[in-house]
Amino acid sequence: PQTLNPKSLIIILNPETQKAWFASVPGLRNELDLLGRKYRSDDPFIEVVTLAPRSDAVRSSGIQIKVVPRSFWEENPAFIDSWPEEHREILRLRFGDPPPRRPDFAVAFTFTYSDKPGRTVQSTTKLNGDTIRAAEIVEALTARTRVEDLADAFAWFESSSHEHAISLDSTLHYCNAPSVEELLLAVRVRTGSVGARGCVPVTTRASNNDLACLMMGCLGIEFEIRLTELRSAAHLNGREGIVRGQDSNDFERWNVRLDDGTLIRVKGANFVHIPRGVYKRISP
Repeated sequence: PQTLNPKSLIIILNPETQKAWFASVPGLRNELDLLGRKYRSDDPFIEVVTLAPRSDAVRSSGIQIKVVPRSFWEENPAFIDSWPEEHREILRLRFGDPPPRRPDFAVAFTFTYSDKPGRTVQSTTKLNGDTIRAAEIVEALTARTRVEDLADAFAWFESSSHEHAISLDSTLHYCNAPSVEELLLAVRVRTGSVGARGCVPVTTRASNNDLACLMMGCLGIEFEIRLTELRSAAHLNGREGIVRGQDSNDFERWNVRLDDGTLIRVKGANFVHIPRGVYKRISP
């Protein structure tokens, strides 16, 4: 990520427009929550940097994210090359709060400019429990096939408490669904459970992968996979890539972009989830 220079940085305390711009980036908040979860024990300070937009349009592809652990921001002199000394003291104070006020991570959102000082919004925050719960369910779904994990996934979809975790427009586009109601029906149809609320079918790799893909799509987070057990295209087995959404012509298939850029359509039974490092938001 771009190195920040304190001499060319303005820290602003009430930047509602800037905060709203970053909040509107699909999947960004969920990506930050999952980074905060991964590095929570390190008291992480997360830098989010992008060129200032020239309009209200959101250009998420230019955003750079860097996680700075406490061992660096508290002890390394190089931290002061990018941030004022008082910022280190603020972090110490905020991470020194006792539970439940103690934050899970700190974040700085920065707009950079070519002709004037950058502008930064800083805050500390707690993890979004709905986002973290979704990631836990996805990890369980893709590690084994248990009915209780599938039931947890249905419960997450049907709960009204997770609505703020979903980037609605992006989710419906990703899943080719016209509404949330249609999306929930699609979840049950594709897993063979269209009966009464609370009805859960026999779990399979395909049903688990389908639900896991839908959940990650709801969060705006990439779902990384490795192809397996393909027959007509056996030469692709072992190849890795990212699910890019539900196929619009075949309800049972997913669009996948392989690491070499090849685009294919594949069923949920023919891939396994392979987390590679940290979770990232879906790129444009």
